[in-house]
Amino acid sequence: MHPDPYYKFHASTDEDSACHRGSGPAGIYGAETSGCDSPFSLINQTFAWINDNLKDSIDFVIWTGDSARHDNDEKNPRTEEQVFDLNSYCVDKMVEAFGKPDDTDPANELPIPVVPTYGNNDILPHNIFMQGPNKYTKQYLNIWKKFIPEAQRHTFERGGWFFVEVIPNKLVVFSLNTL
Repeated sequence: MHPDPYYKFHASTDEDSACHRGSGPAGIYGAETSGCDSPFSLINQTFAWINDNLKDSIDFVIWTGDSARHDNDEKNPRTEEQVFDLNSYCVDKMVEAFGKPDDTDPANELPIPVVPTYGNNDILPHNIFMQGPNKYTKQYLNIWKKFIPEAQRHTFERGGWFFVEVIPNKLVVFSLNTL
């Protein structure tokens, strides 16, 4: 998804501005064919469309990571706090679209299983993941707690991987930490 909190509508799409400043063709819903990341308006509208048109026809969701912006703007370098906050934002969007957040029974909160995995932009530095337990496995265990089965949480904290039975007695999905 690569949500970008610095994205500015009508900003420049030049490589050195990353749709963060200047004047140019950056649109309300993104800047196709550019190196810019996604504005929140695109992500919000996409999830609204999923909620209205798709969610009742799927069995599960594979969330492939990269839920933070690229680190492509030297004037606004990424921070760990921002990466974690953007991932939390994406969790909220997943729960809004595929869950029942108002249901008082926690077992009913996610009737459509969501299986997240790390993307190379979900950690700092980019592409480098140290053996766990580490600050990333611990933080993502907290952020993704709704999606990781209780019995898999210890393994996740050690290696960043887990599995979920997404269709009972028929299909198990593994979330592998390929970093």
